Amino acid sequence: MALDNMIMSAAPQIFDTELLIRRQGMAQMPLFLNSEFEVALLDRLNDVTREFEQAALLGDNTMIEALRAHPKIKNISCLGPGHFNDERIKLPPQSMDLMISAWHMGWLNDVPGYLAQVKHILKPDGWFLAVFYGGESLIELRQALWQADEEISGGVNMRVAPMIDLRDAAALLQRAQFALPVADHDVITVHYPDMFAVMRELRMAGLTNMLTGRPKSLTTKNYFLRAAQIYAEKFSLPDGRIPATAEVISLSAWAPSEGQQKAMIPGTATQRLADALNATEHKV
Repeated sequence: MALDNMIMSAAPQIFDTELLIRRQGMAQMPLFLNSEFEVALLDRLNDVTREFEQAALLGDNTMIEALRAHPKIKNISCLGPGHFNDERIKLPPQSMDLMISAWHMGWLNDVPGYLAQVKHILKPDGWFLAVFYGGESLIELRQALWQADEEISGGVNMRVAPMIDLRDAAALLQRAQFALPVADHDVITVHYPDMFAVMRELRMAGLTNMLTGRPKSLTTKNYFLRAAQIYAEKFSLPDGRIPATAEVISLSAWAPSEGQQKAMIPGTATQRLADALNATEHKV
């Protein structure tokens, strides 16, 4: 199948890609999030025994030095957000042993098309790693903004981006027909003095509203004051600070190849678990 046919040109345009690229050019990701993403990636790399001759980092380039220093990666290039204005990865087919997607997969309009491209670019038995924000991220902020919208305007505006949850992420890997897919997540809670501190950090990271359906009219000061009040009322801690949840989803999968290890089909095991554990099996 031609690569262009793998990209769903009719995918809903949820995110304003040009705005995202423009903001990311000036963004400063909070250090604790950089650290969490880096740890998630390096943990996965440390779990494998093989080395990777040619690798590509897609998205956030703040991890490039740590990846260049990793003993299992021989050569790595970086394609930052500016390379994805049309969500096409401009690399030759079957040219990479390892492709790493750092945070930006959660902001794509066509995730299935993106994964199809990754599989097309990987060599047989090449490895794909991804980390990005999951669906539990900013749940407190979402609830505060939704309630403020309902109270003030009688409806809900699109202010916080929808994010991929863990189950959907695993299903997307299977849909793309990767081999041996694995999906995992970590949930981090960070404490702030108030909602405005949360929003300042999001703005610094270039992660404020990038939706094509975002409100175009000026939002009033009273709206944000009410949202901050709701946030504090619903979630404040005994010390007066508020929590903000960040879910980091990590994915890994392999491009199919001949002779590759295959996941077992349920019901095909030749040994009972009770036998393996030298235990007595009890019927329930």
